[in-house]
Amino acid sequence: PVKKVRGIIRKKRFFKRGVKKMKKIITFLLSLTMLFSCVFAASGCAKDEKTTIELKQYNYAFDIHTELQQFYLDYKFNAEYEPNEETDEVKGTSELSRPMPVTLEWTDSDKSREYVVEISERQDFSDAISVTTKEKKAEIYNLKIATEYFWRVKGEKTTSETGKFSVEGNAPRNLYVDGVTNFRDFGGYMTNTGKRTKQGVLFRSARLNKSYAPGQESTYTEPDEVMPEITEKGLIQFRALGIKTEVDFRLDARNGYPEGVEVKSVVDGVNYVALPMRGNANLDGENGQQIKKLVELIADTNNYPIVYHCNIGTDRTGLVSYLLGGLCGVSEDDLLKDYLFSNFANIGELKSPSNSKNKFFGMNGYEGETLQKRIVSYFKSLGLSEQTINAVKDNLIEK
Repeated sequence: PVKKVRGIIRKKRFFKRGVKKMKKIITFLLSLTMLFSCVFAASGCAKDEKTTIELKQYNYAFDIHTELQQFYLDYKFNAEYEPNEETDEVKGTSELSRPMPVTLEWTDSDKSREYVVEISERQDFSDAISVTTKEKKAEIYNLKIATEYFWRVKGEKTTSETGKFSVEGNAPRNLYVDGVTNFRDFGGYMTNTGKRTKQGVLFRSARLNKSYAPGQESTYTEPDEVMPEITEKGLIQFRALGIKTEVDFRLDARNGYPEGVEVKSVVDGVNYVALPMRGNANLDGENGQQIKKLVELIADTNNYPIVYHCNIGTDRTGLVSYLLGGLCGVSEDDLLKDYLFSNFANIGELKSPSNSKNKFFGMNGYEGETLQKRIVSYFKSLGLSEQTINAVKDNLIEK
């Protein structure tokens, strides 16, 4: 009996030791399983982090023009166009010149509270512009036409893969600068060399500060101080264009700068150049000398980017745009469309191909069988050298 009892005790001890060992083995295996689970989970999370923000794919090019703008560009703005204030939707008395934004969208499984959208012409994002938004979409203004962009979105925990989209190549590249009407890029038009005029170096617009146009003297009171019309939002948009020089064609008596006040740009840090001209399509006299100074200024790349304007950005600004565009080899049809596009702006009137203030159309009083050659003849008559004229073309046409 004693031996049996001892045997039973030994068996129980052995069983207990076996149970303990088994528990240790099971605990080790469970720990190992949990470790691998964490490793796989971590790697899975890392994978999810990289792909949690999914960009919408765009297999079409964005058009910056509104349907109304494109309709007039396609069917209305030509040599036969005569505006009708009663039937036309475009009346020159409201702000219709702004472009459509490029709207980019994405999904995010982590539901970040804020996103930073980066857009760049380079895949390394070295020249990226950034937009911050709390929504899973962003409206981007003032992108270049005929251009492919790279984009990505940064959330609170992760960054998306890089996506691509493109913008249509239909000029004009109209721009949105809040508080300023009739703002667009000189660049983006096709030339007779098959190259486009360069974007981002030369801009045209209406005034940046309050003044008045001829015929509005009775309703205008000269202010005691300069009154900017460009808004705080507009200043941000203006600065994003990198503009260094503002050229003002307004006459001193109509530029909105009271006597005794320093005449300078309402945008801090921008060089202001006054070249007062009369909006009567006169190419000679004082207008001619100011045009000569302008061409010399444009020949110097140290002044870029440049914006030039008069009061509403149509007649004097239109004259300069016509001369520079024609010099670069832009077609007369496109130059006419560019001139008439001002009707989308809040300019207080409507322009037509037969307007008395655009008598410069065709430049028929100057030597040359093409518009481009006639403009070269005109510039030379002002005393501009071949070297200066060629420098302007080199600066304004894509390589």
